[in-house]
Amino acid sequence: QHHTHLLALYYTDLARGLGYHRDDGPQDGRSAAPVVSLSLGCACGFLVKADPRAAPLRVRLASGDAILFGGPARHVLHAVEAPIEDGTCP
Repeated sequence: QHHTHLLALYYTDLARGLGYHRDDGPQDGRSAAPVVSLSLGCACGFLVKADPRAAPLRVRLASGDAILFGGPARHVLHAVEAPIEDGTCP
């Protein structure tokens, strides 16, 4: 049996970014089922790391880009880097 849901988050002010976290809260689910994150708005740096002590991998996300977390990477640490890149908003 599969349980699915949609959690829509809208961040209006990311001037300081969004700190490292895992999507494992009560509303996020704790299984290895994939999570799809869709980026809408200004381009930003998206940081990912498997271990709190590891150096992060930085990925630039533009509006319309998507990231898929699934399987062993389902609960990876991730963050949104500040500042958001000016002049890249749709």
